[in-house]
Amino acid sequence: MAEKRESPHWDHVRKSAYEILNVRSEITRQQSRSAALVEGIGRALAHPMFFIGLLAGHVLWVVLNLPIFPWFRPWDPYPFILLATFASAEAPFIALLILMYQRRNARISELREELDLQVSLHLERQMTVTLRLLGEVQDRLDIASREDPALLDRLQKELDPRQLMQSLRWHLQRDEPDEQATAP
Repeated sequence: MAEKRESPHWDHVRKSAYEILNVRSEITRQQSRSAALVEGIGRALAHPMFFIGLLAGHVLWVVLNLPIFPWFRPWDPYPFILLATFASAEAPFIALLILMYQRRNARISELREELDLQVSLHLERQMTVTLRLLGEVQDRLDIASREDPALLDRLQKELDPRQLMQSLRWHLQRDEPDEQATAP
C-alpha cells in the first residue's frame, strides 16, 4: 500500500497558523528587559496568590500588633499607622504596574486584530477569485443558476483593501502620539 505524503503546502499553512496564533510569544521574545520585568510583575500581581499573601500579611501584622500576647511587644499598635503608611505607599505602585501590564496586553490584542483583518482580507480575495472561477465554469457548462444574478455580481466584487487600510492607519496614527508620550 502506498504511503500518503502530505503536500509541502500544508507545512506552510501550519507554520503560518502557528505564527499568527503566537503573537504573544513573538512580542515576548522581542521585548526589552524592563518590559519583561513589568510582564513578570504583572503576572504575579494578577495571580490570586498575591492577593491571598497580601491579605495574610496584613492580618498577621494586625494580630502581632494587638496586645493579646503578653510576651510580644507590638511595634505598630492600634490604629496601625505604620501598616497604613506601607499600604498607602504600595497601592500606587501596584496600580501602575497593573496598568502597564494591561496596556501591554491591549497592544497584543490590537496586533492580533490587525493580523485577523489581514487574514480576512486574504481569504476574501481567495473567495472572490473562487466565485469568479465558479461563474466561468458555470457559463462554460451552460448551467443556469438559481441565485439572484445581482447578488452573485456583488459577491464577485472585491473589497477595497486600500480604503480599509487607510482607515486602520488613520486610527493607529491617531493613537501613536499617546504611545510616544508615555514611552520609557
